[in-house]
Amino acid sequence: MSQTAPDSPGRLLSDLQRLLRLHQGYGLTAYPRSPELAAFLATAAPAAPPTPAARDVGPGPSPRPQVVAAKAAQAAPAVPGPRTLAEIEAEADLCRHCPGQRGGQRPLLGVGHPQARLVLVGDFPSLEDEAAAAPFSGKAEELLVKMLKAIGLGLADVYRTTVVKCRPLGPGAPSPEQITACLPLLSRQIAAIAPTVLCAMGPLAAQALLGSTTPLIRLRGKFHDYQGIPLMPTFHPAFLLNKEEMKRATWIDLQLIQARLMA
Repeated sequence: MSQTAPDSPGRLLSDLQRLLRLHQGYGLTAYPRSPELAAFLATAAPAAPPTPAARDVGPGPSPRPQVVAAKAAQAAPAVPGPRTLAEIEAEADLCRHCPGQRGGQRPLLGVGHPQARLVLVGDFPSLEDEAAAAPFSGKAEELLVKMLKAIGLGLADVYRTTVVKCRPLGPGAPSPEQITACLPLLSRQIAAIAPTVLCAMGPLAAQALLGSTTPLIRLRGKFHDYQGIPLMPTFHPAFLLNKEEMKRATWIDLQLIQARLMA
């Protein structure tokens, strides 16, 4: 079966669109939101070779990842599956939902306390995460340790995972198919852990879990409901490394989490 070349115009267009949408999810407006930009984002990228996952999404141009995530999140509670993290991990190792989009990577499930009261959900693994076999690794982990210490917690007290379990091969956000394939697995993880509080760190995590397209900057600062569990959206430590001015807002979110855990 033929595939789109990594450096083809169609692939570059698709990757750039995904990157811009990821920026919009954060609520970034550093570049002008001109009619020309809106027209570019609305342009459908050339269709990829058909796969079972793509056919499930439906005909026509691929929807925005957040829209696909919203539909999958609504359906997630009805998906049957294992009830323990050990069973979920065994199932994740056998995942074959989107092998063509992850280049042979093994899914990165997550790490931490299996009965954690606080579960941290990031967007998707980075290169550092993949090398360390753990989400929130490298300098992001160093900052996360400081953030957790400020509210009386350590890495051993929480569970860290991501919405998408494999690193996207291109820049920007994962494809709609990857998000749709991974959300039921994340739902099972959360059900198995049964945390007191969820913290969605990043725009894709917040939007996917809440079934929303609202920018992260407008979602943060208050609790939302995820299947009866309080969910606080906030910024990812890796984002804060480059946007230190957002640390104050994140500190407010962390204090709200601390108060909820102590209630």
